[in-house]
Amino acid sequence: MACYFLWPAFQTGAKEAFTVLKSGEQEKVSAWIKQFGYWGPVVIVAGMVAQMFLVVVNVVLLILVAILAYGPWWGSLLALAGIVVASSVGYWLGHSAGRHLLAD
Repeated sequence: MACYFLWPAFQTGAKEAFTVLKSGEQEKVSAWIKQFGYWGPVVIVAGMVAQMFLVVVNVVLLILVAILAYGPWWGSLLALAGIVVASSVGYWLGHSAGRHLLAD
């Protein structure tokens, strides 16, 4: 959240993303994601990991973005991979910090 208010470039990018995603037009969403090139899937997976910690990011929206940008098969596989990575990160953090926090 602090990035949005303290980093103007981040704020501009977030506003652009919101505008494109809100439009709901497949061509716009696909073009916006594909502008990242090979980093597009990484952006989607990173968004899924971030949604674990930021309540304002909706995972269903990220799944729809993946499907709109990469088609039903590749988009679904990408969404599944993102969910697995995000869940693994959450498990690892809970497993690593959980015992320490509960012991104190």
